[in-house]
Amino acid sequence: MSSFKMIKEKLEIMPSKQTVEEFDPYCKWQKDGRDTILHVYLNGFKKELLEFDAAKRKLTVSGYRILDQYTIQYFKRIFEGPKNSEVDENKLKFTGGILSITFLEKDSTEGAITSITEWCFNEKIWKYVERIGMVGVAACVLINCCLCCSA
Repeated sequence: MSSFKMIKEKLEIMPSKQTVEEFDPYCKWQKDGRDTILHVYLNGFKKELLEFDAAKRKLTVSGYRILDQYTIQYFKRIFEGPKNSEVDENKLKFTGGILSITFLEKDSTEGAITSITEWCFNEKIWKYVERIGMVGVAACVLINCCLCCSA
């Protein structure tokens, strides 16, 4: 159920003098090794009245709380994690009014050449050498590198 529907249902059972206030929660970022944790301070909110929608490194969080019989506070925030990160939905924690969201750092070496052997036998490297017409000492170094790696 969307947050808007939840609020609408609550408003239908409340007196006609109700108001809906927008709430902007305090947030704090923390680095934990390779991962990044976002702490969102939601004192007075209940976990069952929060909604989460994760898409790669973005997380939309929304929710509401009833302050009194006439007032509902509502918020909706989109948090974007650091580059090379993804939201770990299994590591969403809500304790003591603090929502902790962990953004896991993805391995940045994906698709990168990680060893000299891999570099020597990389087809793109050889095409580049042919294209620029590498000769002399540079070509010898490249050839020796490949001979050493293949031995």
